[in-house]
Amino acid sequence: VGRGRRRHLPLSAGCGGTHGQRGSFAARFRDSRMAQPLRGQRLALECRPADSDVGVSWIRQDPGGALHFIAFINTLARVTYKGSEQTSTHFGAAKEGGSFQLVVKSFSERDQGTYFCLVNKNQMLHFSTGQAAFLPGQQHLCLLCPSPAPYSRPSLGISPSLSPTPAGSSEEKRLDFTCSIFIWIPLACGCLVLLLALVVTVAVCQSKGPRSTPRRGSSLCRR
Repeated sequence: VGRGRRRHLPLSAGCGGTHGQRGSFAARFRDSRMAQPLRGQRLALECRPADSDVGVSWIRQDPGGALHFIAFINTLARVTYKGSEQTSTHFGAAKEGGSFQLVVKSFSERDQGTYFCLVNKNQMLHFSTGQAAFLPGQQHLCLLCPSPAPYSRPSLGISPSLSPTPAGSSEEKRLDFTCSIFIWIPLACGCLVLLLALVVTVAVCQSKGPRSTPRRGSSLCRR
């Protein structure tokens, strides 16, 4: 992935592109205590494929979704950087046993993104799961980071009327109300039509019913 036209590949959950395989290994910070790198800090990452007798490429997906090749480490621990360079002033890469390592010598805004390891084995691409690396306060730029946890209403010291409303509740109520209208209006109209039909039927039956006729010779009034 170089200059020119950007390509956006679905890498979430460690999946590759069209011919990719789900990753069974992870890219992660070497320092397990690190949460986010700081500006100017040395950042070290590593990944451990199940098979260490393979070549590994380090790539970064920037906040815009484009992929950037950083370095390739072959089975003999020889490193090739972007542009077929043997050295880099900004990155360092190495192999120690089954650990393939990448170092960002001085982390900055341009290094923000999600880092992946890529293994080409048996003519298939295997992407690792990604490691997001963003400066403090820039986590919202991450494409593959988990979304914030759903809101839970506080239970102590806050009146329910003053507590924030979950983001989707008003929309859900609006949808429920709309659904109720579409259900109850046709039902009410149907009942009204049936009632009118019943009234008309009764009226017609009464108008056509037998009438009592007076007998001949009988008087309608008593004398």
